Amino acid sequence: MTIERRTQITTGVLLAFVLGVGLILFWSSRQVEDGIKRIDAASQAVHSAFMLRVLMDEYLAGRGVRTLRRWNSHREFLGKILDEMPSESIDPVLLADLRDSYRSVTALAPQVIRTDSSRQGDDHSQDAKIKEMVTLLMLLRLEQLVNAANDLSTATQSLTLRRKHFVQQIILAVSVSMVIVILINIYLIRKSVVHPLKILSHGAERIGAGNFDYVKEIKSDDEVGNLAQAFSTMIEGLEKRDAALKKAHEELEQRVQERTLELQRSNEELKRSNDDLEYFAYVASHDLQEPLRNVASCLQLLEKKYNKRLDADADQYIHYAVESAVRMKALIQDLLTYSRIATRGKPPEPTDCEQILDQTLKNLKTAISEAGAVITHDPLPTIPADDAQLLQAFQNLIANAIKFRRNDLPQVHVSAVKNKNEWVFSVKDNGIGIESQHLDRIFVIFQRLHKRSQYDGTGMGLAIVKKVVERHHGRVWVESELGVGTTFYFTIPDTNVRSIE
Repeated sequence: MTIERRTQITTGVLLAFVLGVGLILFWSSRQVEDGIKRIDAASQAVHSAFMLRVLMDEYLAGRGVRTLRRWNSHREFLGKILDEMPSESIDPVLLADLRDSYRSVTALAPQVIRTDSSRQGDDHSQDAKIKEMVTLLMLLRLEQLVNAANDLSTATQSLTLRRKHFVQQIILAVSVSMVIVILINIYLIRKSVVHPLKILSHGAERIGAGNFDYVKEIKSDDEVGNLAQAFSTMIEGLEKRDAALKKAHEELEQRVQERTLELQRSNEELKRSNDDLEYFAYVASHDLQEPLRNVASCLQLLEKKYNKRLDADADQYIHYAVESAVRMKALIQDLLTYSRIATRGKPPEPTDCEQILDQTLKNLKTAISEAGAVITHDPLPTIPADDAQLLQAFQNLIANAIKFRRNDLPQVHVSAVKNKNEWVFSVKDNGIGIESQHLDRIFVIFQRLHKRSQYDGTGMGLAIVKKVVERHHGRVWVESELGVGTTFYFTIPDTNVRSIE
């Protein structure tokens, strides 16, 4: 049986029980209402019978016409009650006795009135004896009437109480039956729906954890059984897919291992190549200084000794040779400085950037004085760094800011802002600015944006700054507007998370 069919049957049974309980409650309310009416009618009958006896006693004692009228009124009221009282809902025997007593009293009443009205003379006469007999008979029948009314009232109350108990028992039985049916349905639902769903949920968790060998059969022809069948089919598909994924994963791991080995070999080769290049640059720049110094000295001596003694072309050639030798010397010195950043660097230690900036300004005192530059700064922090290399970075940035100036007096401002776990330094100037298409190439070694006749230099300054900042695990970038000014930014970690190399 499907869950839908079982739900329909359960719903129908519950609706039938609810309808039955409603009908029983309606019937019981009608029974209670009828019982109240019967008890009320019986009570009125008892009251009227009792009043008939009392009023008859008063009438016989006082012969009052008013008492007789009241007696007749109660008699008629009692007769009306007996006529309207349904015989099928009251004990018919007791009701018949009450009606017989009522008819006897009604039939005897005219005779009592006649004997009372026609009485003359002595009380021991024949009429007095008849009156006494009629009176005693009337009182006896009134007593029977009162007793019959009381018996009927008691029986009516007892019958109503029994019916009330019967209704309560029926309601209790129906309620218990309804609870039993509900409990049975709950049990069946738990057995046929909840328990299988728990099994499927547990299986899904096991499969989600990667155990595709988990199998739990659920034999049922309802929707849960169909779901279990679909679940089993899904597991079979997942097993096949898992096998394919495992194979692909193994192949991928093998490729990753091979690629990792290749990258390791490439990195080792690249590191050896970089080390060789740095060593070559260091050796070349170091060893070339001495012969270049001799060449420059000889050319300078030649220029001094033969100045104006040769023709103009010879003097110009000698001047070009001396100038080239001096420029070559500067290039070699900058190249040596660049190579020593990685090979001759010191480990980081707490460095006061205020002192570094002071030393920078002292080193650039002549350039600052000649250009009339104004150097300002915000409070600068103490950070872990190589103080000598940090001095090189500040000195190159501020020297560039002074060198690439406009006609206005150079203004340079140095600041530092804390950003999470690093400090962001900035060097801002009001110089000539840089075109946007050149912002990415200015940090490349030997890159120049201007002719040597306009601005001197080797094109190594910003490359050295970039090398220093990267050795400290920081970043460097620039923002500039042509004709307005340039701001160089670089970051230095606040804590020595990694030792610089």
